[in-house]
Amino acid sequence: SSGINAEWPLRPGWPLFNEFGCQKILCDVLVTTAKEARGKGIGTELVKQAESVGREKGCDFSVNIVTGLYSGKVFREKCNYTVRNEVFYAQFIDKDGNLYLDDTREHLSVFSCHKT
Repeated sequence: SSGINAEWPLRPGWPLFNEFGCQKILCDVLVTTAKEARGKGIGTELVKQAESVGREKGCDFSVNIVTGLYSGKVFREKCNYTVRNEVFYAQFIDKDGNLYLDDTREHLSVFSCHKT
């Protein structure tokens, strides 16, 4: 599934509007496929379709927050997004040094990425 939203939460005044000189930003908020569907290009196609819808709606920039290993491969490797910031789950600790997320399985980090 793909959650396409060309409006939320990105409003003029958000730093990326000024940084990249864009008027409308696509925020693809969720890309996921069933485990048994992985490796078949479905996630890549979902992202490409979201980009197409974004272009139709006048978006000239796309931004995403990626939380999983598999969607990370789609955005980084298949769709050529640029990683802006990355934080590893091992860094999400409370004041006592305990992990907030103690079962991230094979997922190592969360990152924001963009594409013009």
